[in-house]
Amino acid sequence: MTYVFWQNIISIHQSAFLKALAEKSKVILVVEHELSNVRKTSGWKVPDIGDVELHIAPSENKIKGLLEKNKLAYHLFSGLHAYGLPTKALQFGVELNCSNLAIVTESFKTSGIKGLLRRIKYLGLSLKYKTKIKAIFVTGLPARRCFENLFFDSRIIFDWGYFTESINEDNFENEKLNLPNLLFVGSLDDRKNILPFLPIILRHNSNFNKFYIVGSGPLKFDLLQQISEKTSVEYIEVLENTEIQKLMLECDLLLLPSIFDGWGAVVNEALGNGMRVLCSSSCGASILLDYENRGGVFHIDDEDFESHLVKWLKKGRLSELERKSISDWSKNHISGSVAASYFNNCIDFLNNNAQHKPKAPWL
Repeated sequence: MTYVFWQNIISIHQSAFLKALAEKSKVILVVEHELSNVRKTSGWKVPDIGDVELHIAPSENKIKGLLEKNKLAYHLFSGLHAYGLPTKALQFGVELNCSNLAIVTESFKTSGIKGLLRRIKYLGLSLKYKTKIKAIFVTGLPARRCFENLFFDSRIIFDWGYFTESINEDNFENEKLNLPNLLFVGSLDDRKNILPFLPIILRHNSNFNKFYIVGSGPLKFDLLQQISEKTSVEYIEVLENTEIQKLMLECDLLLLPSIFDGWGAVVNEALGNGMRVLCSSSCGASILLDYENRGGVFHIDDEDFESHLVKWLKKGRLSELERKSISDWSKNHISGSVAASYFNNCIDFLNNNAQHKPKAPWL
């Protein structure tokens, strides 16, 4: 079987999966750009994609040629009219009567007037494509709810996620600290939402050693004002992804209080490096947490962040055994190879080679 993935960039959030899938199948990746400028400035590097055949910024003729040449392949497009290249390729795929078209998508915002207009837009798109699209892979519970409430058949909707590389080698030697280290990684903006929670976090600074904040964005100077002379907070504007993962090996609890997050791949990275996670229910990746060992979920509207934070701070520093247990769960449930196996099971079901719809291994 041949798989063609149409994406905006070569993403570190899918490279582990694509590389594993390419070990047993032909995989073609077509992207609009190698990396976006935003990702470059935040420390991303182009990931290793193994045996994947790569095409960057193809012309319209090249796009049509790839679709024609691989007419029987599965074509998977990032987002439903979310990015330029995948949207154009999807439209050409429909025109050329390609039979195996699929969407890989995050959720979309539904709140407020803009949310209502967005929902109307997606209702229209689902009517347009409901007989053309063979499968929809949705990242997290919010995305599943969004797309199950459109005109698509629920049988073609599969749980999906992002799958990241982990750099750890099960070498978990914690510093001899009595208190846990906290970590936030992400853009300093309204969506990632870390600033409103800083006063709450700092109220409990006697219960943690250091809170590392990694990232930049429009609220950077607001952050710097808030943490001025706060010795329990360390700000790092830019770190390469490999360095972020090394920092994760020194931290115990990742905080991700996003108002909206289609997935939140930093959660995968944290779990892969043996960290616990506390994130909002608005993050697609909240589906990975078990409320007991790997981390918990709070609801922004319920204003219950502080009680959850206190609960996880009380657990203290991760032991080497606890960290290895979380990392092992990650390897066995959300690694690139596990995702590739699950994906193949989904394709078997779509091709009527399997009786039962597969369940995502992280559920």
